[in-house]
Amino acid sequence: MQHNGRRVLLTQVIARHGDRSPSANLTGCPAEPNKWAQRLPPKAKLESLGRTFPVLKLCHDQEPKDANSVPFGSLTNLGGRQMELLGKAIQLRVLATDGVATLEPIQVAVQSTNYLRTQQSAQFLLQGLLSDSPDSAPTEATYRDDPEKSPKTVAVPVAVPDNCWINPFDLPPKEQPGSQPCLWARCAEVEEASARFCDLEDGMAVTRQLVESQLSGLGDKGGRASDVNAKFKWIKALDHFVCAESHGDGFWGELRGQTGLTELVRSHVAERFSAWFDDPAVLALMAGPLLEDLSCACAAALERDRKAVSEASRQVGCEAEQGPEMN
Repeated sequence: MQHNGRRVLLTQVIARHGDRSPSANLTGCPAEPNKWAQRLPPKAKLESLGRTFPVLKLCHDQEPKDANSVPFGSLTNLGGRQMELLGKAIQLRVLATDGVATLEPIQVAVQSTNYLRTQQSAQFLLQGLLSDSPDSAPTEATYRDDPEKSPKTVAVPVAVPDNCWINPFDLPPKEQPGSQPCLWARCAEVEEASARFCDLEDGMAVTRQLVESQLSGLGDKGGRASDVNAKFKWIKALDHFVCAESHGDGFWGELRGQTGLTELVRSHVAERFSAWFDDPAVLALMAGPLLEDLSCACAAALERDRKAVSEASRQVGCEAEQGPEMN
């Protein structure tokens, strides 16, 4: 993208966060909260990141939506390592493209949704992105020790929750005439009108009964999976399986006596999303506003860059006119 003769080197869209714990204790096992708590980054590490990469709430004072769910729905140690490695990978790509030795904070701008896990993901990513040693990879010890390694400070602004297009599934429905409808509401309309969804659900009836019988936290029977008021959602079941699978826990990853269940649920959820995204209105609600915001942000960054270069040139011109000081 070019603007006034200058160009954006890289715009990186991250899919929200690194590895996290399940959104809730769907098994009802009393030991599960403690098992996941042991997989989270130490408090001292998060506090250190908060000092170096402070979270800014510029236009609202709402608490993060997952603030009261810890240890569930939380970024894990694994997720922190993933995000820092991603930051290092982006750093290497930018440095190779731009031909400079290091990245400076003034060259970096980030934004996060109003979740602790996404804010922490941004902080870990910034630590990797602004590292002075791009070839060194983080280890488990990185998250046990106090890592005051990165003096380069970058703030993490949080998007206004009711107008955040990073995660449009999270937006509330709009009441004003002509405004954007809720993405979940449009998905429900598509599901209601499509025979494809009936066929998909009929084919998974036995699997759904098995999942409901074993994961008590999924709640009631019936209701569309896209209904925001329905307790049962396939995505919740998949969330449970995938989070457990990433930590190699076979007991959590599969229901007792069942093999291949994770892949069955994963494939079914993929089919459902594919059916939703075949609808142009769903695609427009999902991607349109986000792409527009990114375009505006890139243009604004380029304009700030142009003004900074112009100001620097003006100052150099003034110094040249004044001449050197004489002792």
